[in-house]
Amino acid sequence: MWIKRAPSMTCEIISHRVSVVQNTGRLTCESRFSGATQHVAPERLQTERCHSMRFMMLMIPLGYESAPAELDLDPERVAAMMRYNQALKDAGVLITLEGLHPPAAGARVTFASGKPVVTDGPFAESKEVLGGFWMIEVASRAEAIEWAKQCPASGNEIIEIRQVQEMADFSEEVQQAAASFEHPQGGWGKALR
Repeated sequence: MWIKRAPSMTCEIISHRVSVVQNTGRLTCESRFSGATQHVAPERLQTERCHSMRFMMLMIPLGYESAPAELDLDPERVAAMMRYNQALKDAGVLITLEGLHPPAAGARVTFASGKPVVTDGPFAESKEVLGGFWMIEVASRAEAIEWAKQCPASGNEIIEIRQVQEMADFSEEVQQAAASFEHPQGGWGKALR
């Protein structure tokens, strides 16, 4: 990844982190290169664009589709997962994470008839369901895979990695159609970012 530091000079970025200051919507940006750290003003983010990508790491615990609504978690497994979460946070790649209750506590709304139909969980036709997710921001798909490989998952858990769509992924017409939606996290921009 490269960044322009001065009109006639470029250098390689070692790491780059963009974050939102909690409850303000203001962006902070930090780049580390050549053994130094430089804070970049938010208004310069357009010209000094970070080439990072957002990925969701989706936890799929096999058998979760038939788990009871009330869970009995193993404290040792929870502690191991919290250490992993802390490592993501300390590395500056974690955006957010959440665990999800089993489908037995959920509901589905379908629209096959043209009208909404609500079905309470569990859902008999489910084979694999989400148990939770992490949203991370990293430089590449390979880096996201490396983070997923470090998860202290058990033998019956799968992590699916999916890149988050950005507005730049779409045509100008699609971007214009989405431009009226203001993203709820403020400074990240409009619509899908």
